[in-house]
Amino acid sequence: INGVSYKFIPGLIVNVGNHEDNDKQFVCKVFGADMDKNGTCSNRDTYGAFNINGNQLRIYNLNSQLRTSAAEHVAQTDWMKADLAAAGAQAQWRMGAYHVPALPRTSAKPSVTAEMFAWGTHFYDLKMNFIFESDSHLLKVTAPVKPSTTSNDYVEVAGGTVYLGEGAWGAPLRAADRPASWLLDLYMGYNFNILQLVGDQVQVISVLFEGEAGAT
Repeated sequence: INGVSYKFIPGLIVNVGNHEDNDKQFVCKVFGADMDKNGTCSNRDTYGAFNINGNQLRIYNLNSQLRTSAAEHVAQTDWMKADLAAAGAQAQWRMGAYHVPALPRTSAKPSVTAEMFAWGTHFYDLKMNFIFESDSHLLKVTAPVKPSTTSNDYVEVAGGTVYLGEGAWGAPLRAADRPASWLLDLYMGYNFNILQLVGDQVQVISVLFEGEAGAT
């Protein structure tokens, strides 16, 4: 940069997925996460939030695997809502990530994950800008959306949440066979996303691996 050679070590934001169901606490055992700052490793350390560049960006690391435990899922949801309303409201941008999509775009997965779909209303009400989902092994980019009040579907709306995913980097690909009117892109292929914060805008770039159709 400007003639100076730099080395860069990327940071990792580690979500708990279905392959970690037997040991969700790997995020504190392996990476030392202590989200509740009590010095003890527990499932509470598998979700939390932090800021980047002051109040420019607040990132929410959420745990969709806790949905199978009613008490822990309610506790996480209550924490998320309170944090979005307080610290989240002070940030210019809010982004979140979890593993299991609310409405997977492959028929290889259930059509709706009820607990994650219910989160979508909180995301809309509390102005979550972007959500990253995984698990289905495909490329997805939505328009700004919110959950419908009459069906298990999204509706496009100004000021809604953009959902990106669904985790296709090296994992076995699945058919991207659930199109929807609110999708901007749906593709079966290896990819990752780059988000650039430029002024008052966020630019989303979906990068295809060399050899994929359309890759440059």
